[in-house]
Amino acid sequence: MGFYRRRHPERSDYYRLLESGFEAFARNWPEDFESRYGFLRKEVQGAVFAFLECGIPENGVARVRCPGCGHDFFVAFSCRTRVVCPSCTTRRSLLFGEKVREIVHPLNHRHLTFTIPKLLRAYLRRNRRLGKLLLRSAWQAWQEYLRKRLRIRAGMSGGIFCLQTHGSLFNFHPHVHALVLPGLVREGRFHELKGCSATAVAVSFRSRFLNALQKQEVLDGDMVERLMSWDHNSGFNVHAGKPINGADGEAIERQARYMSRAPLSIERIHYHADDHSVTVDGGKSHAGSRNWSVPEFFALLAAHTPCRYESLVTYYGVYSSSHRGKCMRENREERVEETVVEAVPATSASRHPSSWA
Repeated sequence: MGFYRRRHPERSDYYRLLESGFEAFARNWPEDFESRYGFLRKEVQGAVFAFLECGIPENGVARVRCPGCGHDFFVAFSCRTRVVCPSCTTRRSLLFGEKVREIVHPLNHRHLTFTIPKLLRAYLRRNRRLGKLLLRSAWQAWQEYLRKRLRIRAGMSGGIFCLQTHGSLFNFHPHVHALVLPGLVREGRFHELKGCSATAVAVSFRSRFLNALQKQEVLDGDMVERLMSWDHNSGFNVHAGKPINGADGEAIERQARYMSRAPLSIERIHYHADDHSVTVDGGKSHAGSRNWSVPEFFALLAAHTPCRYESLVTYYGVYSSSHRGKCMRENREERVEETVVEAVPATSASRHPSSWA
């Protein structure tokens, strides 16, 4: 009898860093960071303490037994926290990829990335509830763009939108990743738009998000007018990737895992006790690294940790739970096979996607 792929999180620099320094950081938070970032949320402290008990057999195990061969082994309990625990966050990402693979239609999809200027990032760091406005504004901008280009007002698109607050080096960089249908569904037919103008989507995205912030009294009218008057969309950018075939399950799953990836990997974190600093490596896809002081690293960890019941993934249009549930009920009542959405060419002229700055 043994352990199933026994992990040793307690041997990592990341674990030792949290174990030795987080309590002192929490005590000093009101003096060092509260004026800039507000109070330290209970979710952050609870996630850190839960991670310190994750994957360690002394904190509890489950016994798994195969009814066929009789072989059994122990599995240490996991904390299931988001962001703070890289292992549990990665597991969530894998399960999310499998779910997306099952629900997407076998049609072309696009990966969109929505980013905002640095001037507005501080507002989202202090108030994570503004992330909902960011997700909704991105979806509304995409839906509005399709309806204008295809000239179909009653059609519905579909998208899976993920909120990320981290950059490759653990910096605070809130942005949205979206897997969307590049067209509209109407009466069981899919009207696909060939090509995508990222600039046009960014213009609508900027307008909707700034208006949403103004309604929430986060920005005043003068600030909104100033940001709307800046060139190059005031730092609002949209990147449109190449089409992805929805029938290619492996490609869809990889894209979904990338959209919901963990902000940290234990192997990429190096703690330097001599100068009380932390180095975060960029990983294979991003060269370089960045040093953070331990208090600033903990402050970033607190900023990336979601609130309780906060959803980082939202399903819109034909991928929303309400729409999928309605289709299932109608198909069950009428006893008909699932409708195959048919792709038809768009009637409007298309433009080549703009380059990504």
